[in-house]
Amino acid sequence: MANNQQNFFKGSGGRILITAISALVIWGLMVVFIYSDIYPIVLIIAGVCAFFGWRALSRIQPTMFVWMSWVGWLVYFAVKFFLSVAIGFFIAPFVIGKKIGESIHDNIQ
Repeated sequence: MANNQQNFFKGSGGRILITAISALVIWGLMVVFIYSDIYPIVLIIAGVCAFFGWRALSRIQPTMFVWMSWVGWLVYFAVKFFLSVAIGFFIAPFVIGKKIGESIHDNIQ
């Protein structure tokens, strides 16, 4: 029985399961801390979400350079920042969970 479990976790199914469980745990912790009154942790979570969301938006955004005024660039970066926090709230747990899943999967083999 234990051998079958090890074989499952060594395969891609185990990696997907570990990634999904890690992502759900991280997302749950993010939700709990956001609804708490611990504001430094909320700011850290927003920063992590902004980082992963910014990377995701940069992947799908065209790489053309647009000439705008300073106000245009401020509006652009403000909108991109708020979108990156919103998108990062959903993307960050899965990216972090994927890294955790890969690390656990590599240590099992």
